[in-house]
Formats: sequence, C-alpha cells, structure tokens
Amino acid sequence: MRFNLFFSTFTLSLLVKFTTGDELEGPYKTTTNEKNQITTIKHSRPKLSVELQKEGFHKTLVYSLSSPSSIEGCGFTLEQKLPAAVYVDTDELLDLVSRRGYNLTYPHFVDIEKSTEKSSGFTVLLHSESQVYQASIPIHFRYHSAVDGGGFVEVEIKPPALYVNCPNAEPIGEEKCFKEAEALIHKCNWIQEEDIDFDGKLIAVRIPRGDKSISSLVTSITIVISWVGCVVILVSISRKTKNMNKKSK
Repeated sequence: MRFNLFFSTFTLSLLVKFTTGDELEGPYKTTTNEKNQITTIKHSRPKLSVELQKEGFHKTLVYSLSSPSSIEGCGFTLEQKLPAAVYVDTDELLDLVSRRGYNLTYPHFVDIEKSTEKSSGFTVLLHSESQVYQASIPIHFRYHSAVDGGGFVEVEIKPPALYVNCPNAEPIGEEKCFKEAEALIHKCNWIQEEDIDFDGKLIAVRIPRGDKSISSLVTSITIVISWVGCVVILVSISRKTKNMNKKSK
C-alpha cells in the first residue's frame, strides 16, 4: 500500500516536471532541449552601478551601464536628479562634451554662488547608444546657511532612472513622455526600465554648516586680524621706502 502511494506520487511529480511549454513565474524562463530536459535561465537585465569618488566638496559621479543583447540597437538615457545642495559646473560638462564626446543634456546656466537654501534641484541626462556605457561627471556641494549650534547636514543623491528608446517600440502617451528631455520629447517613445540589476550603495555625504551663535566672535576676530595685517603691510612698505631713499642719497 505504501509502495503504491509512493510510486503514484513519484510518477505524478515526473509528469509535472517534464511537461513542455510550462514556464516558471518570476524573473526566470524555462527551455527544453533535445533530451527533453528543462533548463532554467535567469532573465537578463540591464546592470547599472554608480560610485561617488574623490574627497571634499568636489567629487565625481561614476556610472557603468551594461545592457543585455536582447535590447540591442536601442538608445539609453540615464536621468540623474541632483538635490539643491549639489551643483554642476556647466563649463566642466561642456569640456566633457567636446573632449570626451559625451552626449549630455543639462541646464544652460547654474548659479554656483547661491547657498543651498536659495537654490533648487535640477536634472542631468546622459545619453548613449552603446551596450556598454561608462561615464563620469564632476559634481560640487553647496554651503548651507549657518544655524545655532552648527553641526552637519546629510545630503542624499538618489540613483538615476534608466530610460530605453527602441526603434520598434510603440510610442507612449504624451503625458507619460520623458518630459525632462526636451530635445527628445517629439519622439515620445522613451520608456522607463524598471527591472534593473543595480549595484551600488546609498550615496549620502555629510556637509558641515556654520555655528550662527558664534558669528559675532568670528566677525570680531576677523576684523582684528584684517587690521593687524594692514598695519604690518604699511610698516613693511614704510621701511622699504626709507631704505630706498637712503641708498639713493
């Protein structure tokens, strides 16, 4: 009795396992070879990594994108949104375009002198038609207005979004278009790729801010040092002038 029950269960499991045409749910698919054996293959996804390099207030965002062959011939755009505490120097980006051949879309003017509180975030777009794409853009951090007690502010840079533009793709509705890409909006067939193999950590940088409670002390010390420096310069000029007059006589 037990043997019959075991044999029936085993036979039923074999029939389910070797039935052709069945696919596994999730990011996997099944194929059947000539020997009627099922092979499970993981669905390929675009691989994206982002790193923040260099020290201090002047850093570099490094991107690495590897796209599967299944979407070969498509265009790719990385949409990097930067918070108000971060800015890019448009002259540096223009140099990357002319010297390295980067295809970028970015604001025509960025006020690098404004504080974080008086600035707003913006978007930089990196375009490519290559299956393997690597790029780096320099970024800079703005200063924050002083507050009582000083301290640090944590600035977070979120990972970029990936948009794909394939020639055979059906255009999507205008309300869903890639609105930030003004030069590309007339095509209206950029679709965001949600399924990405992202390799990267949360990018967060601690930015120091001044202590407003000691501003009077700092101002006083700065004025005193400035006056002392002016006196030293005047005395030095006076001595040199006297020495020159003595030599001329």
